[in-house]
Amino acid sequence: MEYAELMQNIDMLGYTEEYPFLSEISADEQILAEGGEWYLIVPSADDIMITVSEAVMDESDYILKEGELLYEGTGEKPILMRGNVSEIMPNLIITMQKANGEVCKYSPALSMLDSGIQVSEGVIDITCYGCLEN
Repeated sequence: MEYAELMQNIDMLGYTEEYPFLSEISADEQILAEGGEWYLIVPSADDIMITVSEAVMDESDYILKEGELLYEGTGEKPILMRGNVSEIMPNLIITMQKANGEVCKYSPALSMLDSGIQVSEGVIDITCYGCLEN
């Protein structure tokens, strides 16, 4: 799906009404990796440094490692991402570093328990589940 089509769909579905800042996301803040799940990263402060890398499995210890760098920027704007070919294998690693040196690494994925966003320390799910259903 192209950026213009995606933004049109987001608006048509009412998400820009619920989350007005979505209309301000430019094509530069969009990351398209393999997969069909969409994630929106909204940093908590402007001075956060963010990188998004491919997640690759290290076959020696089965731990996700950072691969190719896909995005690098600050927390001034939200980032819209597509990724994850399956719920059990995330393919993105987001690293957020605060000015004080505190680091949060996160691989976005859906929870296999309730299909919500799987969160970890430093990550808050702001999804409005069911709020757009009529």
